[in-house]
Amino acid sequence: SAEQKTAKWSFKRGLRLLQHEIDKEKRHKSLRELLQSDAKSVVDIIKPVFLMSPKAVAEIVPCQKESFDLVIFDEASQIRLEEVLPICHRAKRIVVVGDSEQLPPSNFFRSKKTTANTADDLAFDSFLLAAKTAFRTVSLNWHYRSQSAALINFSNSAFYNFKLQVFPSYNLEHKPLEIIRVENA
Repeated sequence: SAEQKTAKWSFKRGLRLLQHEIDKEKRHKSLRELLQSDAKSVVDIIKPVFLMSPKAVAEIVPCQKESFDLVIFDEASQIRLEEVLPICHRAKRIVVVGDSEQLPPSNFFRSKKTTANTADDLAFDSFLLAAKTAFRTVSLNWHYRSQSAALINFSNSAFYNFKLQVFPSYNLEHKPLEIIRVENA
């Protein structure tokens, strides 16, 4: 069909453009420029998955509706709501992953100019809390990061009401924390 022929020629132009950029030694086009050109269809095939921060997405990926099939937000309790809204616009589907018992994003390192009338006035401290009000949630009850249950016991009792199942320690001979006094140190 005419549409298929147009897509084929666009792909060929993109392939030539990408090959030309690879062959160059300096003054390369930016990834943003490539994603806005015929090379996008080639890049989508070569690199179907991107790992990026919200800031990198805003700087590199054009803000076109549903340009991503799926966006996964990991550590969403640390992401500000205003950082993800433009990314959600780019996504067909989103998955939000995080722990609501973790501290929300901090304003400590932000200047007073950037915190005034923005993050402090939001109804939600993090994207995770906003997402919990809008999306179905599933709790994961396995804790797998600690090599010993003793390391997570306090958090399990104080924050998770003993709902976390901890994998058994693989080496029960060693204590998770041990103080060793050294002579002449």
